[in-house]
Amino acid sequence: MTQIFQITTPSVFFSDLHVTSVTDERFMLLEKFLDSDQAKSSHQIFLLGDIFDLMIGPHESYLHEYKTFFDKIAHYLNQGKIIYYFQGNHDFHIHKLFQLFYKKYKLSKNVSIIDGPMIFHIGEKRIYLAHGDELDIENLPYQRYKKIIRSSFARFLANHLVTKNMLKKIGSYLSKKSKDHQKNFNWNDTFVLYRNYVQKLWDKGIHGVIVGHSHVCDAWEEGVHFYYNVGFAPEERQFLFLNHDGPQFVPLD
Repeated sequence: MTQIFQITTPSVFFSDLHVTSVTDERFMLLEKFLDSDQAKSSHQIFLLGDIFDLMIGPHESYLHEYKTFFDKIAHYLNQGKIIYYFQGNHDFHIHKLFQLFYKKYKLSKNVSIIDGPMIFHIGEKRIYLAHGDELDIENLPYQRYKKIIRSSFARFLANHLVTKNMLKKIGSYLSKKSKDHQKNFNWNDTFVLYRNYVQKLWDKGIHGVIVGHSHVCDAWEEGVHFYYNVGFAPEERQFLFLNHDGPQFVPLD
């Protein structure tokens, strides 16, 4: 029998913060999100990827570097909250890292690490949740790049051979490529592309879509359907809160 995953309201959703260090203002925004009244009151916390600008592989130094983040996640798990972490294109191959986290904090309950899109339910409504890069279907170079970095071979390298210093060099390269891509970024084209894909999901029986990745914030409701994209958190400075009244953006300032 297929397991049905439910979204239990209230719940919170956050993505695309791209934290680079604990001295980065973005880390302060992450702490504000986790300390928000909405996060504290939520049954479920959904991290939709690219929370960190570079988090790849089982390097225990991440647990020390971002200790306050892991402290808070452990606290919420011990409270009984359900936490989902959708891997992005900057934070991936993190299963073994979180296994180290569970062992270090002596946790009996785990974070659900999600590798791709998932369908959740709110009652009878079907909700599509993902990092969102699979919606960027017309960007063929990116889709080829994603296929390589998320391959089993790349996972083996990340888990067994690639050192933290090597990852920093890779991260610097990817950051430069990302900045080069942003120079040619067309906000309107991306806005239209994502809405077109969302419409196709609606046509297939999906009622709601919540994703990130595109860095284009969006809130689109039409009849029984909705689409929310958290956007680029350092600029939008907000997260998504879902309660019995529906989805709504909450400012972090």
